[in-house]
Amino acid sequence: MRLLTPGEHPARTHAAACTPAPAATGPGDGPDAADQGDTWILVDQFEEVFTLCHDPVERARFLDLLLRARDPDSRLRVVIAVRADFYGRCAEHRALAEALCGSGLLVGPMTSAELRAAVVRPADAHGLIVERALTARLLRDAEREPGALPLVSHALLETWRRRKGRALTLQAYEAAGGVHGAVAQTAEDVYTRLSPHQAALARRILLRLIAPGEGAQDTRRPAPRAELECDSGDPAGGAGSGYVLERLVAARLLTLDGDTVDLAHEALITSWPRLRRWIDEDRERLRAHRRLTEAAHSWQELDRDPGALYRGSRLAEATELFGSADTGPGHRPHRRSGPYRLLRGHSRRRDEQRYVPGLTRLERDFLTACHEARRRERRRRGGGVAAVCLLLTVALLAGVVAWQQTRANTRQHTEAEARRIAAVADSMRMSDPRLAMRLSVAAWRLADTHETRAALLGALAQPEEDALTLPSGSRAGSERFLSDDGRTLVSAGGGRLNRWDVAEHRETTSVRGPGSPDGEAGPVRAALTPDGALLATADRRLRITLRPTTGGAARTLPGARGTPAVFSTDGRLLWLHGPAGAHRATAQLWDVHGGRPVLQRRTAAGREASVAVSRSGGLAAVCPGRAALELWRLGTTRPRHAVRLPLDGWPARARHAVCRARTLTFAPGDRRLVGLDGRGVHAWDVATGRHRQLAAQRGLTGMRLSGDGELLVGTDSTRILVWRPALSRRPVLRYPLVSEYVSGLGVDPRAGVVRYLSGLTGQTVRTLSLAGAHRVRRPGPPLGHAVFSPDGRHLATARSRWPHVRFELRDARTGTVVRRLPARLCHGTAPGAARHTPCTPLMAFDRKGGTFAYGTGSRSPGGALRQTVHLWDTRTHRHTGSLPLTPLPARPPRRAGTWRHRLHPRRPPPARLPHPGRRARRGVGRGPPPPHQGAAPHGRRRPRGAAHRPAAGHQPRPARLTRHRQSAEAGPQPGRDPRPRLQPRRPGPGRR
Repeated sequence: MRLLTPGEHPARTHAAACTPAPAATGPGDGPDAADQGDTWILVDQFEEVFTLCHDPVERARFLDLLLRARDPDSRLRVVIAVRADFYGRCAEHRALAEALCGSGLLVGPMTSAELRAAVVRPADAHGLIVERALTARLLRDAEREPGALPLVSHALLETWRRRKGRALTLQAYEAAGGVHGAVAQTAEDVYTRLSPHQAALARRILLRLIAPGEGAQDTRRPAPRAELECDSGDPAGGAGSGYVLERLVAARLLTLDGDTVDLAHEALITSWPRLRRWIDEDRERLRAHRRLTEAAHSWQELDRDPGALYRGSRLAEATELFGSADTGPGHRPHRRSGPYRLLRGHSRRRDEQRYVPGLTRLERDFLTACHEARRRERRRRGGGVAAVCLLLTVALLAGVVAWQQTRANTRQHTEAEARRIAAVADSMRMSDPRLAMRLSVAAWRLADTHETRAALLGALAQPEEDALTLPSGSRAGSERFLSDDGRTLVSAGGGRLNRWDVAEHRETTSVRGPGSPDGEAGPVRAALTPDGALLATADRRLRITLRPTTGGAARTLPGARGTPAVFSTDGRLLWLHGPAGAHRATAQLWDVHGGRPVLQRRTAAGREASVAVSRSGGLAAVCPGRAALELWRLGTTRPRHAVRLPLDGWPARARHAVCRARTLTFAPGDRRLVGLDGRGVHAWDVATGRHRQLAAQRGLTGMRLSGDGELLVGTDSTRILVWRPALSRRPVLRYPLVSEYVSGLGVDPRAGVVRYLSGLTGQTVRTLSLAGAHRVRRPGPPLGHAVFSPDGRHLATARSRWPHVRFELRDARTGTVVRRLPARLCHGTAPGAARHTPCTPLMAFDRKGGTFAYGTGSRSPGGALRQTVHLWDTRTHRHTGSLPLTPLPARPPRRAGTWRHRLHPRRPPPARLPHPGRRARRGVGRGPPPPHQGAAPHGRRRPRGAAHRPAAGHQPRPARLTRHRQSAEAGPQPGRDPRPRLQPRRPGPGRR
C-alpha cells in the first residue's frame, strides 16, 4: 500500500510509485511470498493535479498511469480522495470520468456518534480521560463548522498539551481556543514570538506554501525545503529561515516529509485571519510568483535555454513586481541611466540586492538572465555610447514615423470600414431603412468622408423610414390587411389570425382564424375595419363571421351571405356582395351590431355594386352596377332603415361619372364624395353634384384619403404620390416603386408617414416619411428680399404685394416672426399708376445689427429715382427716424484738353472753357462777381465753377460741377472766339 499526493510534477515524481510491486513466483521468495498480491495506491489531495500541476501533458500522463488499474491483470488498485469542489474538474479527462461513473463514493460529514468515537477511542487507547463536557462542546462546535475535522484534530492536540494529568478538560480546550480559534491562536502565538526579521521570513515561507485559487478556493502547495531555506533574504545565509521553519514545524503548523515542506492542514488558510489577510493583499503577486517559479524550474530543466527566458510583457510584469538588476521594484532611475550604466561596472551582489526579498537563488538567476538577455539584445544594436545614442535617435524618429504611419493606416482602415458600412447602408435602404439610417450615422461618426457624408445625406433625404417583413414560411392562403392609418397589420389564413403593431415590429395577437393549415380552403375572403379591430370573413358557403383582432370570441352574422367588401368608417356597417344568381346579384349593407340588413340592392349578374358610407354613418352613396348614383339616408335608431334621397341638384352626367369611379369614399365632413377613375381623383359636392378634380393623374390603381382629409395618397404601377388637395393639385411627394406592387395603403397624419403593403401577398409593410409635407401651410406671397444681420440674430424679409411692401424681422435660429414692421407704400403709386411699376425693397443693417434701415425705391413718371429709408431699433423695436434720399445728378462729361486727343487726330477734341474761378482769383480787390458768377437763389452764394444761363421767367437750379471739371454746356461767351482752343494739361510735379 502506497500513500502519495500529486504535487507540481506528479508524473515525474510518482512514476515509480505507480508501478505495481513484482509478484512472488517461487518458493524462495520469502515466508511472506504467499501474502503478496495487488498493489494499492492511495492518492490523497487529488485536487493538486489541477491546482499545482499546470502542464496539461504531464497531468494527462499521470492520469494515464493511474488509469492502468482498470486492467484486471495489472495488479494495481487506485483509490483517490478529491475535494467536492474539484469533483467537476475530473470530467475534463474523458477516461477518468468514465472510471468514476461507477466507482465514486461520496463521503459525507461524520455523525455525532462517529465524531464522539473519533475523540474518545484514541484517548482510551492511550489511557487518557475525556470530560463529558469537553465531548459535548466539541460535538456542538463541530456540527456548525463545515470541514471541521482538521480543526477538531488541532484543537484536541492543543488540549492534550494543556492536559491535567491524564484528563482532557474543557478548561484546557477553551484555553487552546476551541475548534474555531485553536489553529489561529497557535499560529498567532508562534508568529508573535518571532523577531521582526523572522516574522517577515515566516510570512514568506507560509505564502510560498499556498497556491491562490483561480476561481476556486486557495489550496496548499508543497515546496522543497531548500527553496524555503534559501529564501532568507538575510546576509547571514539560511540560518534565519531554517530556525523559523523549525519553529513552525514544532507548532504542528507545517509538516516535513523528507525534503518536502507542506501545511499541516488547509484549515490554517481559512482559520488564521492574519494569513488570510496576507493572501488577499498579495493575491496577484502570489499568482505571478507561482508563474515565475514554474518558469525558472522549466528554464533549469532545459539547461538554462535562452529561449525559455521572459520577454516582453511577461518580463515587464516580473520587473514591476519583483524588481530588476537595473532599477529594482519602485526604484527611481538614475539620471545617468541608459548607455552610461553600461560603462559603469556593478557587482553581481549589488544587482541581487535590488530584487525584492522572497526570491530563491534560481528565481533571481532567472530574472538576472532575463535582464542580461535584454541587455545583450540592446548591446547588439550598437557598439558604443555614440552608436546607442544614434540608434536611439533613429529609433525615436522611426517611432514617430511609425506612429504617424500607424495613425495613417488606422485612419485609412477606419475610412475603409466607414465606406464599407456606408455601402451596406445604401444597399439596405429598401430592406431595412431603420438599420440603414443607423449605419449611415455610424459610418459618418466613424470617418467623415465623401461616401459617409453622402450616406448620411442619403439617410436624411431617404423617404423610407421602416420596413416590417413578416416571418418567412407563412401559411398557405393567408391574406394581409392594413388599417387606414397603417399602424395595424392583420394576417388571416391557414387557420390563424395574427395582428401586428407595425411601428413596434411586435405581434400583439395570435388566435385561431379562418382557413385550414394545409391551405385547401383557398384564399381568405375578408374585410377589415378602418381601425383594424374587427375582421369579417366568409367561408365556402359565404357565411359571414366577425372576428375581433384583439383576441375576443368570434361570432357569426345570422342570415348574412356574401363576400365582405368594405366596412364603414366607424366599423358599424358592412357592405356585402351577395351570391350571384342566373341574372341578378344582390348587394347588402348590414348593421354589424344590430345583426340585420340596412340596405339591399340588386344588380345585373357579373356587375358588383360599390358603396361609400359617410364618416358619421348617416349617408350611403350606392352605385348599383353601372347605373347612376343613388344617395340613401341611413337611420340612427334600431332597427336601422334606409331612405333614398332625391338628387335633383345633380346633373345626370355627374351621377353617371361618380359610378364610373373604381373607388368611392366620403371626405371628412360628409360634404364631398371622392372617387378614383382612370383620369385621376375627383370630388363631387353631395348637395349640388359640383365637380372638382383633386388630382389629375392617369393610371392610378388605388387611393387613400387621410382621416382629416388633408392628405390624398395614390398609387400606380411605378410610384406613390401624395397630394394636399387644399393647397394644390400638384403632388407634394413622389416616391418611385422599383419592381413593387402596392396591395394596401395606410396614412398616418399624426406620425407623418405613409405605409403600404408591398407585393401581391403583402409580406412586407414599408413606411414612407412625408418629410413635413403634411404640415406645409398655404403658401403666401413670395419673399422679395432677405438680409441677415451681422451678428446672425435677425433675418429681415420683404414681401411685395403691389402697391405695398411688407417687412418682417425674424429670429434667425427658429424662423419665427419677431416683429412685423409697418407696410410701406411704393413711390409713384398714385391713382391710375400701372401695376407693373417697379418697386424695389431696400434693407440693410448697421455693423452691430442694432439698427435696421428699410424702405422702398421706385421710378417716378419722369424717370427719376425716389427713395425713402426708415430706421428701426432692433433692440427696443421702435421707429427712430426716416431719411428721404434725393437723386444724384447725371455725371458730367470727362474734362477735355488732355494729351490723349493728340494721339487721335480724327477725334475732335471737346471744347474747353477757361475756368471762371481762376479769372476771379486773378482780379485785384474783391469787387462784385462777373456776370456769369451771379448770386445763387435764396441768398446763397453760387458755387465756384457754376455756369449761369439765364432763362426767361425763372432761374433754374444750377448744375453742380466738380473743382477740376466744368461743363461744356454753357456754350461760347459773348465777345470771345467761339472756336474751341486746345489747351494741354500742364504736367505736374514728377511728370514728364
